[in-house]
Amino acid sequence: MKAPLYETPIERLKRLAREAKARQDGTAAKPLDQTEAEQKVIADNLAPLPAAIRNEFNGVELTERQALGVSYALQGTSFCMTGAAGTGKTTTTRNIVSALIQSNKIPQLTITHRYLSSGTPGIVGCAFTNKAVQNIKRVMPADLQHNFITIHKLLEFEPVYYEAYDEKKARMVTKMEFKPARHQFNPLPESLRVLILEESTMISVDLWNQLFDALPIGGNIQIILIGDIQQLPPVFGKSIFIHAMQAGIKVVELDKVHRQALDSPILELAHRVLAGKVIPSVQLEEWNKETTSGKLTIVPWKKELTPEMSVKKLGDYNKDANGNYKGFLIANAEAGNYDPFKDTILTPFNVNFGTQEINKYIATYLAQSDRWNPDGNLVHEVIGGVSTKYFRIGDKVLWNKTEHMVTNIKSNPKYYEKDPQIPSRTMDYWGHETDEHAQDVMMALLEGDTSSLSDEHNRKVDLLLASFQALSDGQEGEEKSGSRQCSHVITVESPEFGEYKIETSGDLAALDLAYAITVHKSQGSEYERVFFVTHKSQATMFFRELVYTAITRAKKELVMICPPSLLVQGITTQRLPGKTLEEKIAAFQRYVEVSKVSQTELPKGLGILIKEAA
Repeated sequence: MKAPLYETPIERLKRLAREAKARQDGTAAKPLDQTEAEQKVIADNLAPLPAAIRNEFNGVELTERQALGVSYALQGTSFCMTGAAGTGKTTTTRNIVSALIQSNKIPQLTITHRYLSSGTPGIVGCAFTNKAVQNIKRVMPADLQHNFITIHKLLEFEPVYYEAYDEKKARMVTKMEFKPARHQFNPLPESLRVLILEESTMISVDLWNQLFDALPIGGNIQIILIGDIQQLPPVFGKSIFIHAMQAGIKVVELDKVHRQALDSPILELAHRVLAGKVIPSVQLEEWNKETTSGKLTIVPWKKELTPEMSVKKLGDYNKDANGNYKGFLIANAEAGNYDPFKDTILTPFNVNFGTQEINKYIATYLAQSDRWNPDGNLVHEVIGGVSTKYFRIGDKVLWNKTEHMVTNIKSNPKYYEKDPQIPSRTMDYWGHETDEHAQDVMMALLEGDTSSLSDEHNRKVDLLLASFQALSDGQEGEEKSGSRQCSHVITVESPEFGEYKIETSGDLAALDLAYAITVHKSQGSEYERVFFVTHKSQATMFFRELVYTAITRAKKELVMICPPSLLVQGITTQRLPGKTLEEKIAAFQRYVEVSKVSQTELPKGLGILIKEAA
């Protein structure tokens, strides 16, 4: 049905309702039931273990290599510290900070900064993700916790608006980018003496270069890079962590797994995987255990199913004859064993048996649940260019590689393309209306006669009226823009980036639901509970580093759903061959070369990482 050249808002809503009713009366669609020289450089720079070193600090017994890390810190030497889960990286970092403060060598920070305060020790800890920052912050002294922030906060990233010529529109337009307020012309102060970079394997060269530009003038700063080289190789090529090792930075490799760490069945499984020791299917049940340090549940698929049916087994939000939810994840959410906003679902792929379909199931369940959506926020169809997506206020989303929450959705007065569907609480995230009476409610509302509606449907009328009022706010008097706009302005918010408005098709394409994310995107984060779900169709991506990375994202509980044969493959197959640190670094270089990852931009300031302490 073609839209008339002009129609009042009520006429438009009536037309959309009639179109939706017509679609519904038809057949409704259903959701898918190094070279040798490089190795020598690395080996020569591995930290030599001193014959005698004090192995206790602040009452905590340290291994020789942990104590060496503290020693390097006190010498003012920049270094890398690497180690698998449970080898004591966090404990060592805490002791490094304590030793530096007690040494009286660190001046007080003198700074005017949005997130840092003067008067604290000149030690700052950073990571790419807020979750990684929170993990290290909680073990730090209370008076220093405010000094642990994301890299973006340290650099004071902020929106910058500027005028640029748009060739398509043939006129100047206003654009916005997030840019660092800290740079070579506005550097961090010289009182910042120690910078600790957590999860350094996830710090790209580009971000490192921005950080280097903002370092104090004179280079009198100690940088400590911390990471786990056993995890997945970063998708963007070599991180600063790998570049620094190849350049010859001193390295402390923690290799002793502490007894208390192995009390966790999650870490026990992680080290079994790292060792390449297969777990026969008949022994899987023996791994289902719970201790004071964690809980592990391995659930093998009982039979082979297609990717579509397997996703439905996880996320089906319909009930069986006994009134129980059919989907495994939904049933766990109802039982209080899965919190979609605190826990996460990990899987290797985005498509097929992947994050996209899983997210649609979870989001639909949440939108239609009085428990999870008590305000009755409506689901909106958002169109932008070739993308059509579905969101509601309260959704957990991934934007700018970081977890955000949707805080507002309004119609975009600059958009004039295809009309989106009328928002509805009962519309699923495939765009199908699940309430057969929904369009009748809309027609009754528009015709002004709601007397025949049930109490439940009258409640929906109230929600629709409130939604339309919110959608129409601020529409009048705004200029219509080009087709690059999307149908709605979506406001998202996060602790790292604050508030951001998504209103172009390019922005919409980069916005996704985040109840389920890929293992790659989870790096640098840790969650109380993780559901690691896999399918035989993901065999091409299933290798040891991926399995290890997924397992170690779980802090207290891991539920692993997989075909037994796929787990065997994941344990025995390495993406980056090698057992020693030197072999791993060499494998990283080969991986970058074979993958043809762009290396056009090299890291700045490697000299500051490998220079000897003054």
